[in-house]
Amino acid sequence: METKKFRNRYRIQTARATWHEYNDGLYFITVCTANRNHYFGKIENGKMQYSVVGQYLVNSIEQAHTHYKDAEIPVFVVMPNHFHAIISVSPALPPAVQTSHGASQEACKDVACRASLDNMKIIANQCGRLSHIVGGIKSATTKFARTHDIEFAWQTRFHDRIIRNQDGYNRIAQYIENNIAKWESDKK
Repeated sequence: METKKFRNRYRIQTARATWHEYNDGLYFITVCTANRNHYFGKIENGKMQYSVVGQYLVNSIEQAHTHYKDAEIPVFVVMPNHFHAIISVSPALPPAVQTSHGASQEACKDVACRASLDNMKIIANQCGRLSHIVGGIKSATTKFARTHDIEFAWQTRFHDRIIRNQDGYNRIAQYIENNIAKWESDKK
């Protein structure tokens, strides 16, 4: 396997299924904080007590469907150092690609701008919608923390599992719903 570099750093090959595009389907995701630091709050008496960043993350997950019309998050839990969610991504046409200064493909006249947009399309298609949705939630939370001068960092990447049937969905939903109750025996 050939190792590739990006910005002079070695890149770890993706753990995602190469046969799946991640543009529609049901997914169980787990996203952790850097070094598993407890940024989102603490569990007391079997109940999650959210920090300011934790409450912001809860609100972001609850409102994700307003930013991503092709996504729903019917089940999730925010824990002190991670969150679990089931994300449903519906097949949809991707939104218009825009440049960093807001120009659409039609408004982008010069060759460099068009090449940049074409490159962005290739990257976006490789990542799939799931990565965009999770990345958006992570980015918004990081921006909120920085704006409010709160120490915070995510672990790079996230874990996902494709949910293949109703039985799998039910087991994962139950795991998510019981996560706070099992914190004391599971915490690391």
